[in-house]
Amino acid sequence: MVWEYWSTRYLQEALEEIDEELLDDLEEILPPLRGDSFNPTELSNRANLVEILSAFAPSDYFKKKDNMKKCLNFLPLKKLRELISILNDNGFAIPRGSHEEMMESVLSIRWSNNMFSTTFVDFFDLPSHFISPEVEKTPSFIDIEPLSTDNPLIIPKPLKNLIDYQTQVYMDANKALSIPRSRFIIQMPTGSGKTRTTMEIIANHIKNSEHGAVVFWLAHSSELCEQAYQCFIEVWQYLADRPLKAVRCWGKHPVPASYEKSMFIVGGFQKVHSILRKDEDAFSMLQDRIGLIVVDEAHKAVAPTYKAAIQKLTGMNTQVIGLTATPGRTEMEETAEMSEFFFQSKVNIKAERGTSEIEMLKQRKVLAQIDYIPIQSPLDLELTTSQKRSLEKTFDFPKGFLTQVASSNVRNIEIMKKLILSCKEGRKILFFACNVKHSKFIMSLLTYFGINAAHVDGSTAKHRREHVIEAFRNGDVQVLCNYGVLTTGFDAPNTDEVFISRPTNSVVLYSQMIGRGLRGTTIGGTERCRISDVKDNIIGFGDQVRVYHWFEEFWDN
Repeated sequence: MVWEYWSTRYLQEALEEIDEELLDDLEEILPPLRGDSFNPTELSNRANLVEILSAFAPSDYFKKKDNMKKCLNFLPLKKLRELISILNDNGFAIPRGSHEEMMESVLSIRWSNNMFSTTFVDFFDLPSHFISPEVEKTPSFIDIEPLSTDNPLIIPKPLKNLIDYQTQVYMDANKALSIPRSRFIIQMPTGSGKTRTTMEIIANHIKNSEHGAVVFWLAHSSELCEQAYQCFIEVWQYLADRPLKAVRCWGKHPVPASYEKSMFIVGGFQKVHSILRKDEDAFSMLQDRIGLIVVDEAHKAVAPTYKAAIQKLTGMNTQVIGLTATPGRTEMEETAEMSEFFFQSKVNIKAERGTSEIEMLKQRKVLAQIDYIPIQSPLDLELTTSQKRSLEKTFDFPKGFLTQVASSNVRNIEIMKKLILSCKEGRKILFFACNVKHSKFIMSLLTYFGINAAHVDGSTAKHRREHVIEAFRNGDVQVLCNYGVLTTGFDAPNTDEVFISRPTNSVVLYSQMIGRGLRGTTIGGTERCRISDVKDNIIGFGDQVRVYHWFEEFWDN
């Protein structure tokens, strides 16, 4: 390890810079996890401090020049020369010289250079979360050409046909779109192919539009935006009757400079709202040409900012489709408001007589078999008056309360015991944390125990997030810890355990979390998935289990 040449004092100081309470927390957490043979006094051992620092140092640790300089400064000359020799073998041109000269040469290389970070991490046997991924600039638009089988060098991957229940939704939605200025909700359970089905509906809408068609897809996160963008490209190139421009309009991608007859635009709600706040006529040239708006997660459409954005995009003949996995939020009045916004019209799966849609999808292995494992937390907490008011107003626990839950060492010990056991069973786990700090902490604890774990949250750079998610998909990461970003728009079919440590009173949020493990073998998922759910004794919560009762039909046990 790069830190093994540091003194105990320097190691302790480095850990205090990361988190001044870290060693105190580990003194409480590690003994029950490591066993009776582990003595807390061992934490002051240099070797242990090195292991802890390698696990708990943030992924951008070496991006900071001062940290890198300190590490290189302590390296023996022989070790530094070995590092430079390997770097030069990988394409770098670092001249030999004094320790100071070689160190400055290494410091001149940007940490974001993937080959440099990979070589450095491999050389010092550091956890993979330190590797800086390649940054690829994504274009703001592409022209989708219909696939041609005339060229023998291009062998397109077959587009899977819609399953019969998806075809039924497709037909019903097309019928609803035949009514001018219609609005309706498409309701399909998470894991049943809602996005894929909707893209075929959109493709048919565009093809049947005599004077061209502009479709505007609205989503709230970059993951959802990108998922929709790629899914449409895949579908359109097979079903296309003409070239079509697909436009990214989220994050740093600009508003289109010009508009064409037919376009598929994916916009982030935050981006669209920000643009309209600065210039309420920003989309006026486009407004009357938008034939269809699709709102991913229909319940968000009734929020004031979202509603205003939709109204600014709606022209004289614009139709609106809302997508949802659940009929509404947790309160009846909100459900009624959403229903009114979409003209009391809904398209959903029609199950066979005497069978619910969930039962039907499970029988057909569209949905995985679910083993639901409640984990009783040792935590007893009572909500304050202000926390109760916040819960009633927002339908979820306030951040301060979640911070309180996340900081409980006894609770985290129980979580880690279960996670370690699941990892020994070879499970691929998606972990939902209480907050960002909690997600990073659990990831670091897992890393300390030799488990390949990674973390993402809303502030994680896009290229970093994509890199980590892909590592989870291909098996290089066993546990993916997250807060606030992987509830929707995340596709990892081989996930066989969803671990929920975040208490919630939101039916929608809970459905999104468990939904990451619901996909069955018929649509490329797993046959069986485990939902591990930490349950705390929260006094003043009311009927704590009412959220979970909504989903009992999904459980096998």
